[in-house]
Amino acid sequence: PITTEFAPDGTGALLSPQFVTAGLTYSRALTDRISIGATLNIISETLDRVTAQGLGFDFGVQYRGLADIDGLSIAIALKNLGSGMQFSGSGLLRDAQPGGVDRGSSPLQVVAATDELPSFIVLGASYSMSLGETSSLELVSTFQDNNFEDDNVRFGAEYNYDDLFFVRGGYSLTPDAPTDGEIYGITLGAGFHHDFSQIGITVDYAYRNVDFFDASNIFSISLGF
Repeated sequence: PITTEFAPDGTGALLSPQFVTAGLTYSRALTDRISIGATLNIISETLDRVTAQGLGFDFGVQYRGLADIDGLSIAIALKNLGSGMQFSGSGLLRDAQPGGVDRGSSPLQVVAATDELPSFIVLGASYSMSLGETSSLELVSTFQDNNFEDDNVRFGAEYNYDDLFFVRGGYSLTPDAPTDGEIYGITLGAGFHHDFSQIGITVDYAYRNVDFFDASNIFSISLGF
């Protein structure tokens, strides 16, 4: 619900925030075991009548075949490095009455502070096992060191059928968070991948349970060249 200084209990209207990220990724294998990748993200946020845009940069390294164990990998990623984001728009206009002047009010533009992107480092390990000629199961665990909030640990699994259909599940845990600060829990998802000529198209859906709010539904489309 929307609240204002004149309607602290709510105006009866509801907010519908929007968050959109478009990314361009480049990756390559340096050796048969080491791969690197980088992503440039264009970020846009809209909240009622204000918007903010920014650029973010991600970088990661993966090492496969750890300890000569086939299917065991480790990785490190540094994410959300980039410019700060500053909201602007008509939602920051206020009526102001100049002091000492006998005239009507004039619109005043409130300048919002610039916020840094929530950068973080992720350390991860995964193990992939074959379930037959066309199926595999991957188990994943990550530790995320956050810049502005409590660190968390995540566990997940992905079932892969013929590199075509994917089913995923996971759980997020924040050990240092207060009781009411642990708002995330189970995640579920599914995906589809298909190669059209020389372009690979991946469509993913994820469901994320959130306490105190409606659950998050996340859709993504990726193109690979």
